[in-house]
This record gives sequence, C-alpha cells and structure tokens, in this order.
Amino acid sequence: MTYYSSMTDEDFKSTIDSSNRSRDEAKLMKIFPQLLEAGDPAVKFITKRGTRIATGYLRIVYGDHGPYIEFAVANLKPHRENWKSGRKKGDQAWYNEVIPRDGSDCLLYVQKNDVSTLPNPPRGRYSVNCNRKEGYADYRPGRFYISPDQICIKH
Repeated sequence: MTYYSSMTDEDFKSTIDSSNRSRDEAKLMKIFPQLLEAGDPAVKFITKRGTRIATGYLRIVYGDHGPYIEFAVANLKPHRENWKSGRKKGDQAWYNEVIPRDGSDCLLYVQKNDVSTLPNPPRGRYSVNCNRKEGYADYRPGRFYISPDQICIKH
C-alpha cells in the first residue's frame, strides 16, 4: 500500500501518461531523486528561507502545466503558523492562494474546483496543450499544491 492510498482510501494511479509528463518527471528526479510519485510521510518541506511548511505529501501530480506536489490538511496542519492568508479568489475560481510568513516566493494553491472542464493549462514554464477531454491535470478540491520549483526538502 502506498502512502497516498493509506491517506485517501483511493488506489494510487500514476499521472505520467505523455511525453511532456515523462520529461517533467525526469527533470524533477534530477533535482529531488528521493521524491516518490505516490507520496511519502517522512519528507520535510521547507521554504528557500528555511521555514518548515509541510511534513509528508500525498503524491506528485504530473499535469500539462508541470509537476505539483499534493498535500492533505494533515501534512500542513503541524506547520499552519508558518502560513498566512494569501489571495482569495472569487467563487468560480479553481483555487485560492496562501503564502508563507517568511516572505518566500512560494505559493500554496488551495484547490476549490477540479480542472476537468479545461482541456489545456494556462501559460507557464512547463505548459503543453494536449487538449485532454478529462482536463489538463488531476487536481482535487480540498487538497493543496505547491510547485517543486518553489521549495526545498529534507528527508
């Protein structure tokens, strides 16, 4: 059983199903070879200024907007004092943003809606238009996401 499955009661399913997602996994593994796609309860996430922001993660979501690390409330709750309110978007938005108190360039996306109606991602460094009928990424409402480009880890 994977950490993801034990935390969600869902079977883990890889999101690497295209060349752009394989490319993103290869790049990420060069930087963070210890990160498992199916999550790990022991990884400690810190900002680039050294503030602990999460312990453990559910999985890495490889989407057409690049890789994002997915967290549950339980991964963030012990470090909630290190986060402050960010930007709340309107009711129709897909996510809200939270930022760390230390001023680091790190955004925590609080997922409000899935992206199943969006076949292509917004523009970005890793963006690739694949015209997916199921949506460009498997983001789940009620979960939290951070780009691995914005954090450091301790294992």
